[in-house]
Amino acid sequence: MTCGWILAREIPMTQICPSNRGISSAVLHAANDSARLILNLRSRRWRKPVAKALLAFFLGLFFHLTMFSQSGEKTGRQGAAPTTPAAFPQLVDITASLTTKAISVYDATITLTNGTIAGTYVQNNGGTVTGGFTASGQWSVTNGTVTASQYGTGAVSADGDLVVLADTTSGDDPSINVAVRQGTGVTQATFEGVYSVSEFGGTMVSATFGEAITLFAYGNGTYSVTFTENVNGTITKNHTDTGTYAVAADGTLTLTDSEGDVYNGAIAADGNALVLASITGAQDPAIFAGVRQ
Repeated sequence: MTCGWILAREIPMTQICPSNRGISSAVLHAANDSARLILNLRSRRWRKPVAKALLAFFLGLFFHLTMFSQSGEKTGRQGAAPTTPAAFPQLVDITASLTTKAISVYDATITLTNGTIAGTYVQNNGGTVTGGFTASGQWSVTNGTVTASQYGTGAVSADGDLVVLADTTSGDDPSINVAVRQGTGVTQATFEGVYSVSEFGGTMVSATFGEAITLFAYGNGTYSVTFTENVNGTITKNHTDTGTYAVAADGTLTLTDSEGDVYNGAIAADGNALVLASITGAQDPAIFAGVRQ
């Protein structure tokens, strides 16, 4: 069996598959046919109140996962992985640099074999998008707790669909990764219902924004949102927007808002969790993560 994830990065990523005995490193051996990596979403229009809110929201609902290295290489650790490579169509991360004070978002395509991550990723650094970077790392999982050596810890949800991780190591760049297990047979109709979504982003640590979003997905390729926005501490409410979306069979999700901004990510096979990121030029780096109500 093969497992995969689609991730988002201010929440480092990792891949874990559930077994009928619970979640542990052994879970990676008995991976589900449908796998998915999580991805957060970030929109210049959807801004959710600050990283703290995002962290608290996802730490409470799911558990922590993934992260990238300061140099631009993704690094993490996941032990007891399956011998069969696991596909991660997308991985998204958001990081604040301690040296430059810039905020970056990463979107990766990776595989996981025996706990070793390999792949490539694209980076949005303050609105400048570059690609061709190498992703690598090792992950460990014990009783549902995910550990990325030198970067932080997190966890995986009980159903194995969502993992989140935050870097809490002294001296490291603050970061968060989110991952949703890759699926099969996902359609437009999978993305249907009311979702609570958190978003965080910015260009510099002194210019950040966040949004608390209620997203209405109609199962037919269209959606609408209402949200409260926090821009550098200034709160505004009752914002609205509409847009369209496309879904691939593996759960890869693309949203386009009314202004033409595009957000890339993924949705879980059961439609209960999603992640997105802002990874196109001229967009402020940001990530989104949401769960169906």
